[in-house]
Amino acid sequence: MSLKNLIARKRAGSFAVVLCALLIGSNPAGAQDSLPQIADSWEKGRYENALEALIKYRDRTGQRDLQVDYMIATSACRLAAHKQTGSKFFEWILYNYNLSDENRQTIETERARCSMGAMPGTLQMSVPATLVGVRYLGKGGPDFGAKPSGNGTSAVVDPIAPEVFTRRLFQLGHWSEAESAIKQVLGQDVLVERAEHFMLVTVTPVRTTSGQGGTEGTRGEAGELVGVLNGMANVPNAAQNAPNRSRTVQAAPPNANAAEAAPQQPAAQSSPTKTVPPQSPLTSQSAPSCAPSPVQGPPPPGCGKLESKEEVGKALEQYLSFYEAKFGMKPPQNLISVYFTNSYGEIYTVARKLHGISVAGGSVGYSFAPDQSMVAWASSEAYGTFAHELFHLVVHQNFGDIPAWMDEGIAALYEVSETRGNEIVGLDNWRGAILQGGWSGRPKLRDLVQMNRKMFDQPRGNSKSLVAGEDEALVHATARYFMLYLQEQGKLVPLYKAFQERAMSAEPANQAILLTEQTLGDSMEHVDEQFEKWFLKTHPVR
Repeated sequence: MSLKNLIARKRAGSFAVVLCALLIGSNPAGAQDSLPQIADSWEKGRYENALEALIKYRDRTGQRDLQVDYMIATSACRLAAHKQTGSKFFEWILYNYNLSDENRQTIETERARCSMGAMPGTLQMSVPATLVGVRYLGKGGPDFGAKPSGNGTSAVVDPIAPEVFTRRLFQLGHWSEAESAIKQVLGQDVLVERAEHFMLVTVTPVRTTSGQGGTEGTRGEAGELVGVLNGMANVPNAAQNAPNRSRTVQAAPPNANAAEAAPQQPAAQSSPTKTVPPQSPLTSQSAPSCAPSPVQGPPPPGCGKLESKEEVGKALEQYLSFYEAKFGMKPPQNLISVYFTNSYGEIYTVARKLHGISVAGGSVGYSFAPDQSMVAWASSEAYGTFAHELFHLVVHQNFGDIPAWMDEGIAALYEVSETRGNEIVGLDNWRGAILQGGWSGRPKLRDLVQMNRKMFDQPRGNSKSLVAGEDEALVHATARYFMLYLQEQGKLVPLYKAFQERAMSAEPANQAILLTEQTLGDSMEHVDEQFEKWFLKTHPVR
């Protein structure tokens, strides 16, 4: 649906009508301006021209991202007739986008002053939201406990010019150029394999050893370090599985001392210490004999596990095709670089070299849109983190303002999943134990859908709906299991589409409640009651 149609809908609000008037009454000149040309007008203070061109650009391309919306907001703020429009537009940005602390401060400052005079502040490079898993205590077995590590914050420590990332974007099929660029940054000894849409990069050569990996984690048969609670559906194997149904693959928990391998993070990024009860094997389905569980560890040799990055590439292609078909996502125009690190701590080194960032403490993976890349501690046996991060990369190409709870919830849904015919379905996973252990302090669904990214990733002190001591991991677990519930009710895609096609609103949090209730055909309170019954049936709180 075009922007013109979106803002014409009744629930759009009065400020959207102003945008509609701007669009309909604008001069045709500049309708095909490129984004750099538009940004040049904005930087030179030609706000009326910039606003006109930005609205046309957003409508024409369907591109919904922070930079475009920020330029619209600041341009409108500097035009007397549209000052209120710009101020309200900031509310949309603060609710929907993943903002660094610096960018959030800039946007809040601009919203407060919304002046016709001063040049607006410039946004810095956004840092990615990092996927953080669970730190395990003990060597495995039924008695180990889990501490959710939260999601924390990442920070830019070595700024890299945007054009550097642009130079790392390569059209499909241009593998040689992409491989050369990757080796220039990470060294000639990295191992690179190709898939149709992916460059699969093993950061350092894998040593052929077996057994425990000391402080770095658990090693697989080929010596690769198994990622933190990664899980992803295997490519269907007729010899091992029932027809049209693949088994589920999950990783063994890392060694208890895995966290020590990573560089120390600032206190503000330290992991929360909320403890949940010991993890138990999955109870919602019977696992095939070769399928590992979070307790039992990886499958024994000869059980059909993926043996190479080539097979991982095939599986990622399967997920990409599913996301496109299920959610109507646009296929990527450039190769996606997939970086496999061989240890927990190596993520920090790679993140700094590639993107100039220090990732949040406890991170096991992240995606980075400017150069279409994903980085994770993973292997050819356990790589569900990449199923998670792939969703982020692809969804933001045409749904950049997806709310945090939906973005993270759906991405997390597929980190442990399986194929059923042409479908991929999320399964019960390790986040269930986190939600079960912190059930009394979970956010109610009404509160969840109102959360902006800051409340979602850093709930402590930001949301009155959460009890004291609540942490990020519990919020993420709630979002993930709400998406799993919607999947089981056949409501996941309808709700996704409703939010993707929603009109811009001056009150996006309230809009989220109304839109969820309209789509699900019930009040948030009753939806929450039904969600509670569904979850506690398989995860009873003791």
